[in-house]
Parts: sequence; structure tokens; C-alpha cells
Amino acid sequence: MTKTPSVPDRVACFGAACIDRTFRSIDEMRAGTSNPAVAERGFGGVARNVAENLARLGVAVTLCSVVGDDEDGRSLVAHLRATGGDTSGVTVTREFATPQYAAMIAPSGELFAGAAEMRAIDSLRVDDLEHRRPQIDSAAWLFLDCNLPPSVIAACIVLRRSSRWRLAIDAVSVAKAQRLPDDLSGVDLLFLNEEEARACGGLDAIVRRGAKSVVLSRGPRGVLVGDLSIPALPAKPVDVTGAGDALVAGTLYGLLAGEPLEASVRVGLRLAARTVESTFSVRPDLSPALLADATLLA
Repeated sequence: MTKTPSVPDRVACFGAACIDRTFRSIDEMRAGTSNPAVAERGFGGVARNVAENLARLGVAVTLCSVVGDDEDGRSLVAHLRATGGDTSGVTVTREFATPQYAAMIAPSGELFAGAAEMRAIDSLRVDDLEHRRPQIDSAAWLFLDCNLPPSVIAACIVLRRSSRWRLAIDAVSVAKAQRLPDDLSGVDLLFLNEEEARACGGLDAIVRRGAKSVVLSRGPRGVLVGDLSIPALPAKPVDVTGAGDALVAGTLYGLLAGEPLEASVRVGLRLAARTVESTFSVRPDLSPALLADATLLA
């Protein structure tokens, strides 16, 4: 990092905030039957994870999301506030429960299966974007995840074309990637993996749709940024949950510090490597000093 922002620019994160329920298998996992596991509960959601990572790194961040009128929603909001994040963009619904994500993790740390209950997020409409304009328009970056309904994603992209802030999007999953509109002009930075890219017709097709820059994740083989292949950093995975969110957060952190995209992605890869070595989707010990500590890469 060439410099650290003395007054960090604000990032607005718009998308999923949920309760993570993780089941870590004790033995090799088998489909179609019950698997002995250790259960854990935590806080998740792509936008929420990115927001917490950035808040722990000292960046001013606002989460825009929706939670249920229940204890899960209240504890989720309180946790992000405790890390320094602004939750003024989070609304409460009585119609649906706080979103939940259940993950089954193999002994290798890889995801075996996952399920998401996101009806509260699916209920968002374009009018809900307008209600969050003060938080969004005061930001240097708007980050959104494709858990949002297609109409909201498309509206954010259109809004970007007449706004000063920049727009980053994460595709989230194969199913959610297909929520991206055909016209991606206005998207400054798009994060997705190889399977998600194939679901969208391939990387070349995505570029032709107008995304300015694409960060293509390839798991242990690192990422592609344009024609440049950047290798992943060595890590001993415990749980891959949150690795992609860490890549996004680290990349935005680098860009806010004035780094070019390539160097910023390397920051994101460092944060992703450190994240998979933890059982948390966001490391509770995360700090700028920890991220900059080169001895952690040994």
C-alpha cells in the first residue's frame, strides 16, 4: 500500500445481511444422508460481510439492507454497529424473518452445500433504492450484491451513469449472476467466478455487455484481471466462507487508498487468504496492521 487514507472515503454496501448457520462435517460428507457435524451461528450476507471487513479496516461504511423484526435482525445490526459500521440504511420488515444462510462445510474447508432464505431481500423494490439515496450519494463507491432483485440491480446501474460515485457488483452465485441486466455499462468493477461467468455466457460476453473492469476468481489458481493472471496466496483453509467477500473488501480498500486495480486486487487476495484460515466469515482480529503484516504470508 502506498498510502493510507487519513479520512477514509465512504462505501455504501447494498444487499444481503443474514444469519449464517454453519455445519462443519466431522467426516467425509455424503449426499442423501445425515452427516455428523459441529454447528455454529454467525453473521453473514455478502454486502454485510464486505461492510464489516471495511469497517474493521477503518473505512467509513454504510450498510443498506433489510432485516426482520426479530432477535436475529436486532443482533445483526448491533454487531455491525459495534465494529464501527453505519446501519442507517438498514430497514426492518415485519413481513419476513431476517434472512438466513446455511452452509455445510467439508473437512477440507470447502463448501459441500449451501441454502439461502432471502425473502426479505427479494421484497426490495426500486423505491427502496430511492429511500437510500442519501447514504449512496455521499459515498465514493456503491457496492451491491446480486442477492438484490433484478429491478434494483438494473436501477443502480442506470443511476451510476449520472452519478459521481463508482459502482462495484458481486455476482454471488450461478443463480444470482443471471440477475445482472444485459447492459452493464456503468459497472466500474464486477466480481464473479468461473462458473458464474459461464452462466452469463462467458467472460468475453460479459465484457461486451459493458462492464469496465472484471475480476474473475479462479479459486486456488487466483484471479484474472483483464489479461493479467494474479496467483492466489498460500493459505491453510479452514473454511472458505467469506473468501470472495474478503476479496471484494480488500480490493475496494486498496482502491480507496489510491492503488491501481492490479495492486488493489493483490490486497484483496491477501485478505481472502487470511479469511479462509479462520472459522469466521470476517476475521474478528482484522485490522490494517494485520492485513499489512507480510509475516502472515510465510
